[in-house]
Amino acid sequence: MIPRSRSQLGTALGWAVETESDPSMATADWLVQDACPRAAGIFSLVNDPDIPVEVLIQLKDAFKAWRVMGENARDRRMAAYCYALVIAAGLVHAGRRISTQSDGALLRSFQAIRMDKTCADHVRGLIDRAIRMLNAPTTD
Repeated sequence: MIPRSRSQLGTALGWAVETESDPSMATADWLVQDACPRAAGIFSLVNDPDIPVEVLIQLKDAFKAWRVMGENARDRRMAAYCYALVIAAGLVHAGRRISTQSDGALLRSFQAIRMDKTCADHVRGLIDRAIRMLNAPTTD
């Protein structure tokens, strides 16, 4: 979002202050905020069943590009994580596969997120549903 008013500038600066401790997370949340202003960030977006599939596709493409062009390894990992989450949201909430990745590749990405000890329960729930939709068992 390019601020065009004092109010929009305040909103943009507010986002920067809220996420200043993790620049990679801030970038992910800014991309989400730009695509869908009602979403508070990546985690609220992927857990909202009412997000239009077009927004999910737009974000998938943005995260895909960021995976390759991220400034550092942390940015690229965050982009890959968000990329997989948006694809999972498309499967779960829209009933649509928004990626041409193979089932195996998606399963590996989803299981990596699921195994992440810092993964929140609501994110793990989304991932579990996406894995089930791929007709694959979860692994612990």
